[in-house]
Amino acid sequence: MNCCTYEQMKKNLTQARKTTPVPVTDNELIKMMSSGISKKAITTFFSISYQELKHRTQSGVGA
Repeated sequence: MNCCTYEQMKKNLTQARKTTPVPVTDNELIKMMSSGISKKAITTFFSISYQELKHRTQSGVGA
């Protein structure tokens, strides 16, 4: 982990978990955060994915 301490990472993880409506494993989140992607980018990415998924589900396209 190159960005911060384990405690900081756990705090970030908890925060990211709250802002991430898409089910994603802790390991995936940790990988993204430790690869230097900002929390804002992660949140944006997931909200886009989530909206896209919702849209597809509602329009009857297989998820």
